[in-house]
Order: sequence, then structure tokens, then C-alpha cells
Amino acid sequence: WLAGVKLKTLLEHKQDTKIFEYKTRYLKRALLELEKIITIIQEHYPNIKIIFLRYEEDMRPLIHEFHKDWFKHDLLNFCNNNNITYIYEDSFCVSWFHKNKLTADKRHPNIEGAKLIAEKIAMYL
Repeated sequence: WLAGVKLKTLLEHKQDTKIFEYKTRYLKRALLELEKIITIIQEHYPNIKIIFLRYEEDMRPLIHEFHKDWFKHDLLNFCNNNNITYIYEDSFCVSWFHKNKLTADKRHPNIEGAKLIAEKIAMYL
């Protein structure tokens, strides 16, 4: 609900939302590019274990609104269909890391945040 209120507020203040017209095309293209990269990696390292970990930008409402379903559905389905481990933790988002003093600059994990991420990934190795 709060994200919806923030999005509505931004839209009322004439924020540039033109990219939403191309959202489906853009997110589909992101998956196609991801598939190309995965193919290249697997060709060079056929026995590699690939792990994706969601660390979602959720402090900027327009960005979050743009891709939130992609992380929850599209990327999950992509990983399931391509035998890729996908770690989706509710707390692994910018706001949670920032609130818990796990960011260096309000966005990117600091040393403690990186340790938390590493520990989570190690559970899937």
C-alpha cells in the first residue's frame, strides 16, 4: 500500500514515467540478455553452479514498481527453467540492509552486509 501511495505521489508531481510504456519489452529484453550471458558462462565452464541472489532496490518507488514483479516471477521462472539457484529473501533489499546498518552508502552492502550475503550464498553451495 505504501509503495502505491509513494508511486501515486510521484506521478502527481510529474515524474517521468514514460519508461512504463515499454516495461514489458524492456524486462523481456533483460531476460534475453541474461540468457545470453548464462549461455556464454556455461559454454566456458560447463560444470559451474550459478546462483542468483535478489538484492532489490526498493527505496526508490518508481524503480521498485518497475521491476518488483520481475524479481518475484520472471527471474524465478527463468532460474527454475535453467537449473539456476535463485535466492529470494524478503529482507534482501536496499531498505532492509540500510535500516540494519548493512550499507556503506545507503544502497551498497558494507563489509557486514557482504558477510551476510556470503553466508546466505554458502548455504546453497
